[in-house]
Amino acid sequence: MADSARDPHKLCIACGLCCNGAWFGHGELDADEVGQTLAAGLRVKSVGGVDHLGLPCPKFLNGCCSIYEGWRPRVCGAYTCDLLNRYMAGEVGESEAMAHIVSAKAMFERVVAETGELKEGLWGGAVMQRLGSGYGDAAPSLPPLPPEVAMDVVALRVYFQRHFVKPEDGA
Repeated sequence: MADSARDPHKLCIACGLCCNGAWFGHGELDADEVGQTLAAGLRVKSVGGVDHLGLPCPKFLNGCCSIYEGWRPRVCGAYTCDLLNRYMAGEVGESEAMAHIVSAKAMFERVVAETGELKEGLWGGAVMQRLGSGYGDAAPSLPPLPPEVAMDVVALRVYFQRHFVKPEDGA
């Protein structure tokens, strides 16, 4: 049973994995948001002829959204991950949800450190999309991953899928 006192913002502010380029490389913008998105200093890129917010978001600073209280594209406030949905439905408690966030962020930071992803100026899409499954299907521009790094990528991918990714968001 859902608890009306649960605050979704608390988890989102603590997490940021949908903003930092971990899973997503872009988020779809509404047509009327493009100008304001650019004016806010955010990146816009075309994906299949549709304008998208480029991720990682340049306003995601020091582990949190620096414009959370102000204007931001609708997709930023509308997106919910599976963990947040389960938390809001009362299926997962706050401490368990926060523990998953801490674990996922630590795993992600390890993969970033091991692979050099998200270096200054790198903006090639979602880290997990670029790194592939860890089984040699990484983006062609990346060298093959050493086996121990590939295992960390696989572990992170499985953790994301198990706790954060909605089935409709892809594997």
